[in-house]
Amino acid sequence: MLIQLKEEYTMKKIFYFTCISILIICTFSTANATVLINEIDYDQPGTDTAEFVELFNSGLDDIYLDNYHLDFINGGLAVTPTYHSFDLTGYSLAAGSYLVICGDASMVMNCNFDTGKSSNMIQNGSSDGIALYSGSILIDAITYEGVIDGITEGLNGALPDDPSNTMSIGRLMGHQDTNDNASDFESGCITPGTANITGSGNCSVAAVPLPSIIWLFASGLIGMVINAKKIKMVQK
Repeated sequence: MLIQLKEEYTMKKIFYFTCISILIICTFSTANATVLINEIDYDQPGTDTAEFVELFNSGLDDIYLDNYHLDFINGGLAVTPTYHSFDLTGYSLAAGSYLVICGDASMVMNCNFDTGKSSNMIQNGSSDGIALYSGSILIDAITYEGVIDGITEGLNGALPDDPSNTMSIGRLMGHQDTNDNASDFESGCITPGTANITGSGNCSVAAVPLPSIIWLFASGLIGMVINAKKIKMVQK
């Protein structure tokens, strides 16, 4: 009887330990997987001055990015392929929110982290990529215009970025994440800090860099003044 009780007690301990271990593993895995590289714009006409990377928290909880870093990788280099690494310590992502890392905040709307790399912050490929790490753990990654061993998710990288002022590459709407760069990312409208418009949509309503917004606002004011003067002249 005593031996049986000891065996039952031992089995209960193993059972509880296993349950707790699984819970801990699942919790950490879910927390890590919720931070996604959501959108990239690395190519504009002429000199690239409006580049950005957007992160998204697809989870239900806020995430503090202490010990996280974003690495920019040149797939053509076997030795020291990381050409930029940006420490995200001090930043956080509320559930369902975005974090935009850019080279020049005056050129990218909703930029949260200005790296000071005002031009050519992100290499144009081929076989380049961006990887998000928590310490040494790879959280999420994308390669474009080719494959980088150990970084590319799936068999192929994402399609190239369209070299325009209105297009980027981003996750399909709904923040699709099947761990396949070629399937998850598609060309779409630039939308830093807001929901992606990929696969379809009117890029004339995409986010406009700050200088363009100022120009449009000023043009609108001028138009209103001119119209007001015309109305007064008609009334006279």
